[in-house]
Amino acid sequence: MPAPKGRPARPETRQALIDSATALIKELGYDQVSVDAIAENAHASKRTIYRLWGSKARLVADAVRTGALPLPQVPIADTHDLRADLIEWLGVSLDYGTDPRMASVFRALIAEQATVAGTDASMTNIALAPTELALANRLESAKTHGEIRPDTNIDAVVDLIIGAQTMGTLQAAPLTIPRTIGWIDSLLRGIAT
Repeated sequence: MPAPKGRPARPETRQALIDSATALIKELGYDQVSVDAIAENAHASKRTIYRLWGSKARLVADAVRTGALPLPQVPIADTHDLRADLIEWLGVSLDYGTDPRMASVFRALIAEQATVAGTDASMTNIALAPTELALANRLESAKTHGEIRPDTNIDAVVDLIIGAQTMGTLQAAPLTIPRTIGWIDSLLRGIAT
């Protein structure tokens, strides 16, 4: 985040901008909301947004980070059938990925991370860390119960799943259930006991 220049914004102005961005994105979707609209709705200036955050994406990242704009978190079941659990989880996740309001928020966070030099990893971590942890826990359980090989590199498998899911979000045509099942089956063949 760029260092604020000029006088510091009042905390209530900062919160009003976060609240404004959150309300407008929930109503219209990220792509349909402009910095001008956020500022106008919060009775603040566009310049204040750029001074505090530098971009709309960084403002939205702050809204996500503070919990004002919660991203959907889909729990992963542990029925001792890893394939079925992953397919069920990814199916529900795909539903969120096809909601243009949420998919555009994910795309904005990822794009901002990729384009801003010196950005810390928190831009994508706020979106991905809970999912990565849930996946790692489910895979550890699968390892414990003999569903996958004991030498499975859990972090690598989590990266593969998150990577495929992220690519589906970034693409104009999101992942489909048949395509998702195909890569899950390919992945599981490689780590199955």
